[in-house]
Amino acid sequence: VIVLLHVACHQYVMVCRCTAQPMVALSHNQVVLLVRDPASVEPLRQYLQREGYAAITLSEPSAAFAAISLSAPDLVLLDWNFSSEIREDLCHLKSSYRFGVFVLLDAKDGPAVEAVFDFGADDCIQMPSSVREAAARVHVLLRRRQTQSLPVLICDDIRLDLGSLRVTVGGVR
Repeated sequence: VIVLLHVACHQYVMVCRCTAQPMVALSHNQVVLLVRDPASVEPLRQYLQREGYAAITLSEPSAAFAAISLSAPDLVLLDWNFSSEIREDLCHLKSSYRFGVFVLLDAKDGPAVEAVFDFGADDCIQMPSSVREAAARVHVLLRRRQTQSLPVLICDDIRLDLGSLRVTVGGVR
């Protein structure tokens, strides 16, 4: 038996009563920044947090993928300098967890813009850039996504996607 409680605006708690597992609280506006150099996006992370976003910065892809699997963020900001294998893994997660992808490009990556959109990114920006411009793009992407989707609730290996009304147990529908 799964109990769904609406806690606050866009915030849900799911309780697995049969196993008494810890609750997982999910909210809108969760952002994961997956970057090689966390210091380079620290001003952006701080700005997003001041604006009310739950933003975490991770530099290790495996930790980021675990965070994505556990919290089902709304948006992932990805440093394009990670290997193509990491980008492909993120693309697979995107199809399962339905988050947006905002790619951070180095100034030298100008020709990569086409590849970024072919990859499936929702937007990209060359870094360094204005923190306010990057935050404004994040805000627009999240606003669009929130009007299109509802949260995904997770308890153990059970996932309830309220937007698509799909339930999976252990990755199986």
